[in-house]
Amino acid sequence: MQAVALFASTGLSIWAAVIARTRRGVPGGTAFGWMMLAIAWWSFTSAMHTLIGDYEARVAISKFQYLGVAPIGPLWLLFTTRYSRVAWPAPHVTRVIVWIVPVITRVLAATNEQHRLLWASSVEGATPVGTRLAYQGGSWYWVHAAYSYFLVLIGTATLVRGLRRFPPPYHGQTAVIIIGAIVPWVGNLLYLSQALPVSGLDLTPIAF
Repeated sequence: MQAVALFASTGLSIWAAVIARTRRGVPGGTAFGWMMLAIAWWSFTSAMHTLIGDYEARVAISKFQYLGVAPIGPLWLLFTTRYSRVAWPAPHVTRVIVWIVPVITRVLAATNEQHRLLWASSVEGATPVGTRLAYQGGSWYWVHAAYSYFLVLIGTATLVRGLRRFPPPYHGQTAVIIIGAIVPWVGNLLYLSQALPVSGLDLTPIAF
């Protein structure tokens, strides 16, 4: 059942990315399209992680998954600032800086066995929805998580500030975007805090 929901999330995200591509002239449209593709990849790899039972294959899938996970924060910031018509200070330099942590995260995911900075360990266990891998985050895992939440908060605050500048017809649309942004990060917080009854279950891609 979870795999079905994840494949549905994959399809919906690709559909949203296609729509965004047809509206590249809209402020934030391009960044939104790339963000939806990243979410689609996150959802698809999560579905495969659920369906495949081999331990080594699951670890390999988790590494590839970070191609979608790592860029979500910067893409959200790019989308929200462009949608809100906010100019960046030193835009070329700033756009390079925001990608440093995601690039490092992707490299560490691919080479985790050599340093254990992203995942300190991974334990396979039985759950009510089948066997799952529960990952214990290493030191860089929490750096990346904190950085992503920091960018999400900045982007969301930018949208809230933008409500005052936008004409009334855009207020409802922006409010829906803000509410929609909260849902997946609540799911991610439940995963990070291990508050869910099923160990290793990440609802974030479905929530997106």
